Amino acid sequence: MTTTYGTQPTQYYLDAITAQQAGGAAVNFVGGTLVVGDGNGTVPALSALIAANGVTHEVWRGQVITSVAVDSNNAQQLDIGVDIPATINGVEVGPFNVTEFAILDASGNCCIVGTTNLQKTVSSQGQTSDLAWIAAVGVGVGSVTLMPPTGSFVTLAQVISSWNGAAIPDCAAPLTKTDTTTSIGWIKRVFGINKATQPPDATSASDLAAMGVGRPATAAEFAAGAGESGGYAWPWPTLQQVTTALTNLANSLTAQINSAIAAIPAALYHRVLTFGTAGTSNFTAPVTGWYWVEVYGAGGGAGVYTGTNAEEGEGGGGGGYAGGWLYLAAGTTVPVTIGAGGTTNGAGSGTAGGTSSFGSYMTATGGGPGTSGGGAGAGGVGSGGQINLAGQTGMSGNIQYYAYVGIGGAAAGPFGGKGGLGSDGNSPTWPGGGGFAANLANGGAGTGSPGANGGVIISY
Repeated sequence: MTTTYGTQPTQYYLDAITAQQAGGAAVNFVGGTLVVGDGNGTVPALSALIAANGVTHEVWRGQVITSVAVDSNNAQQLDIGVDIPATINGVEVGPFNVTEFAILDASGNCCIVGTTNLQKTVSSQGQTSDLAWIAAVGVGVGSVTLMPPTGSFVTLAQVISSWNGAAIPDCAAPLTKTDTTTSIGWIKRVFGINKATQPPDATSASDLAAMGVGRPATAAEFAAGAGESGGYAWPWPTLQQVTTALTNLANSLTAQINSAIAAIPAALYHRVLTFGTAGTSNFTAPVTGWYWVEVYGAGGGAGVYTGTNAEEGEGGGGGGYAGGWLYLAAGTTVPVTIGAGGTTNGAGSGTAGGTSSFGSYMTATGGGPGTSGGGAGAGGVGSGGQINLAGQTGMSGNIQYYAYVGIGGAAAGPFGGKGGLGSDGNSPTWPGGGGFAANLANGGAGTGSPGANGGVIISY
């Protein structure tokens, strides 16, 4: 019985290509993963891998995709290079057989499955080496935008392979060599003299002069690589010519590196945005992915008790908190509402802090006000997040014939603002700290601070 090996795209990958061709996100193999299995000792059918959405018996996985490119001879074929290294951090990889494999994109979605029959050996079996192959997938990829790494980006494995595969010059003293692989130019001149072009009878002054012996290379000779096109290996370049060439090379590489850094996708950066001005604005998701969103209600305003012996300040409550992960597609616009801090009344009740929200996803109410009836403001509450917390209730000052401060409650959440203290001049902090109030002795006019505005913090 003949075993047939092959590859097959998953329905997810086919749908992704269709969506991309309609203007959606590109198929992205950056940081993709290779999963290999041994099929429990058999070569499974491709249909079994499609049904399993991956391998049937996994033995190893890793981020070892080395290249992704449209085949140079067939625009309808995608070639994905993979390379399981001999060792990782000094530890040998293996041993195991590979009869099945799956290729996942950067988000962990299975895109391609395939069958093969390979063996990953280790030193105890007599040899150890990388295990590399190319998975060729016949699917309409001509108009699909491929994310790096692609054929336009050289990989470390390709650099090592190219270097090790180059011809090593045969050298003999003094300063002689034959090297038919190095390209023309200054590099070869630095390494030595080409013995193959050295005439045995070059003894006269005229012969040596014609060869350029005893003088530095001209700029034109240096640029062309003297001796490469039927001439001789003299004249040699000057130190200044080599230094200038190396400086130019370094500047060119620096420019290319800076250009590459500038082209790094926005998805690879980490950003934190804050919204703290009362009112409503919009947030538009710059990339498709997960966003951590925190919503803080505004702090309540403080008030002053107006009953008998009216010297008691009543602190405003701290704002509530809602936090959680949201998956947003690039271009999604979400309204952001920031609640205003409640006002403080030195001769009566304050006002409640405003409610903050992130669209219809999460909401956090503001802290309650301190009242003229002698009650501090309750904390606000959060809803809609994976984490929902209530703000701290404000504190009441004692009824005495001297001024006592009603301390504001702290907002809930990891970055919730602190309530106003008042006695040492500290106002409530953003986001969502409750206001403080203190009445003067014998029923005089009170002092204090309003609650802090609410806020929204977005991390991605």
